Amino acid sequence: MIKVLENPFYYLENFQQVLTWIGDRYDDLLTADERALITAFPALPQASRALFVRMVMRKGTVFRASKLVYAEIGSTHEAARPLAAIGLIEEDPALDLEQLFDLLQKPEIGKIFQLPAHQRQLRKADQLEALRARYEGQHRFSIWYEDAGDHCYRNLTQELCDRLRLIFFGNYHQDWTEFVLSDLGIYQYEKVDFSPAARGFRSRRDIDDFLALHRCHERYLEGEPVDEVIRDLPPCPEDNEWLRSRRDQAVTFQQSSPAP
Repeated sequence: MIKVLENPFYYLENFQQVLTWIGDRYDDLLTADERALITAFPALPQASRALFVRMVMRKGTVFRASKLVYAEIGSTHEAARPLAAIGLIEEDPALDLEQLFDLLQKPEIGKIFQLPAHQRQLRKADQLEALRARYEGQHRFSIWYEDAGDHCYRNLTQELCDRLRLIFFGNYHQDWTEFVLSDLGIYQYEKVDFSPAARGFRSRRDIDDFLALHRCHERYLEGEPVDEVIRDLPPCPEDNEWLRSRRDQAVTFQQSSPAP
């Protein structure tokens, strides 16, 4: 039976533990923006920190306040203000039509664009195609939907947080939800102390090479020619056997696998 978590901010504490661990272990390899987040984050109000982590753990980067309602956080808009003040999120971001559609329900689309009855029954994808030629460019959410009675935010740090997740886990397969499953007792981890010499990433180049390997893998999955992807694989240093083996595995996999 899954136990009920008694601490409503368990996810925030886990996220802070990750930041502290990375700061202690990898400070010499961090970029200025990574180090700035780790330094500034603990000083934010608790509700703001919790809202930020909730956004980081979700898919996508643009959210409506009405979809970020959590009892332990309280007012989403008030919690968002300190985050916007230091540039972690953007309030009322400019969106193109496709980004706007991702946030809207079909009744809202019909209302905003005053669709005739026959278009209101179409699938959202068909509605988007019908409107695309008439609505080019970007506008702020409040301009698109003046009487929404809602706020909109864009997480400006998702890529940065993904890099921190990579540094912590050493891969892109594991994500922030693993902490939830661990706290619920679904995943069990053994605590092991690692010496600084046992770091998977020994230099900033190692991190950048891993990111480059990941981007090449995504390009392959998107159908780019194998020869072009392999050509852009980073060389990876010979003295990092772990990283070098990942590169060699990527080459072998892409050469032996049929095109996606």
